[in-house]
Amino acid sequence: MKDNRVIDIIESRETVDVQRALDKYRNLKIVSRDRGIQYRNLSDKYIHIADRFHLIKNISDRFLDEVKKMLPKRVLISEEVDDNNESQTINKKSEMSDAQKNKIELIKLTKKTYEEIGSLRATARALKLNRKTVKAYIDTENIVEDSKYNSPKRPCILDQYHTRIFELYDSGKNISEVHKILNSEISSGIKYSTLGYYIRKYRNTKKKSIKKEKFNRKFIKRREIINYIFDWRKPENEEKENQILEIVNQSHELIEFFKFYRLFRYYLVNLKFNSFKELISEIYEFKMINKFIENLHEDYDAVINSAKFIFNNSITEGNVGKIKKIKKDMYGRAGFDLLRKKVLFQSFF
Repeated sequence: MKDNRVIDIIESRETVDVQRALDKYRNLKIVSRDRGIQYRNLSDKYIHIADRFHLIKNISDRFLDEVKKMLPKRVLISEEVDDNNESQTINKKSEMSDAQKNKIELIKLTKKTYEEIGSLRATARALKLNRKTVKAYIDTENIVEDSKYNSPKRPCILDQYHTRIFELYDSGKNISEVHKILNSEISSGIKYSTLGYYIRKYRNTKKKSIKKEKFNRKFIKRREIINYIFDWRKPENEEKENQILEIVNQSHELIEFFKFYRLFRYYLVNLKFNSFKELISEIYEFKMINKFIENLHEDYDAVINSAKFIFNNSITEGNVGKIKKIKKDMYGRAGFDLLRKKVLFQSFF
């Protein structure tokens, strides 16, 4: 412990092999370990200490899945209308297309030519236009409004069955199933391609309307809430922190989890033994917390000792990383015996 050197490594992690290796050291009193079942079954003559890092990782992994189930990927925080975006939309609508501008010029030219010539037929011949078009242009009073190109809404044969089609489609049936049911209910056959086009058109229109609705909404990503709860990363500003806290406070389960997680980590890291012992002895409303505590009680002595003793697995974990690097460097060229000798040799330097 004083010089952080590797004393030995063994080939197996099975309980019998680990116990045999530990029995060689008669003065050994404390074992700091992770919570693998093969290590739990080691002799009780040692003081077992569960590694704090692994305990915090256990609770983080377990509760992270629960938080993901409780919250969507994006949480709605407001539905305020953005005036700038609204004005931009109005401006876009008010902007004239080049085709409309050209049509306005043509209407003005038609009116002017008719005033000069005085004949509908001669005006049409001079401008190479249809007489009905010339008459329509001459009779135009509001040039800007009448020059707009409105897309014609042609009726579709499926419009009369619109309600029934989307009642079936929205219930989870695909286009093929809707086509079969519709043809069985209606005597006149409907083409599969026509029905497919009709449904896709409706689906795309629906997506566009949803996008417009989202356009004026503000969201907070679930990742930002998770980062705050687990204290992995602080919010960008105080406003965002307040918004996250407001979301957390709306869920009783999130509040309870948030408090438990922060206290669990604080007591563990700062070695608050009595407080930590009380924390994992209580019963909570949140079932996931109780399940997690039940799992801790299976290795109770080692868990509470982690908040009592300063020892941890940091040195071991660091050396495990070095051993993996050595193992990769000598991949395929030697067995365990050479790996052990190389690790022990390097630990002296």
